[in-house]
Amino acid sequence: MHINDIEAMNGTPYHLVKPVLEKCTAEQLLNIEHYNEYLLEDTDELWARICEKKYPNEESDDSESWRDFYIRKQRESEEKLRRLTSRIGHNNRINNPVRTAMQLDSPKAPREVRKRALAFGTSQVSVALPSAIEVSKSRREIFNSGSKASFQQLPAVIRAAKHSNVGAKTEKKVSAPPPMAGKRGALMAKTLKMLKNKRR
Repeated sequence: MHINDIEAMNGTPYHLVKPVLEKCTAEQLLNIEHYNEYLLEDTDELWARICEKKYPNEESDDSESWRDFYIRKQRESEEKLRRLTSRIGHNNRINNPVRTAMQLDSPKAPREVRKRALAFGTSQVSVALPSAIEVSKSRREIFNSGSKASFQQLPAVIRAAKHSNVGAKTEKKVSAPPPMAGKRGALMAKTLKMLKNKRR
């Protein structure tokens, strides 16, 4: 049987269990005494050895037993640890206050994008725009008949735009090829040569 499993000894004399009790730690001895109070009359010598080993530079008062001395020192150590823990926690709260989470604004589009959206009235558009073919068809109907019904069919974004280029055709400018300097020089040389021969 392990010492931790020892509880009631049913009145076994102290001198018979002393060899076992001498091997106990303070916690184990306290536990055995809890179940066998009759041992308290004889275990003070065991407590004296425990206290002299754990508190070699301290002595008990004449009014208290070695067992009471050990219990008092344990309570003082626990209270000291509690105060130290409380002081550390207090200092941490002062030096490191709880930081509230920053409330971030909703992301904004770049300034140029917002300016274009305001200029073309597309800042709050959430519907799909018609295709370029549909816009061109509506424009032709408006131009030919002057009907407002076709104009009303266009999205408000396009109707509100002053200069909408949706559906507008763009013409590509075809630039003329650069002059062939080398070829012109050859023709000029040939012409000058012919004129020179005629003069002869």
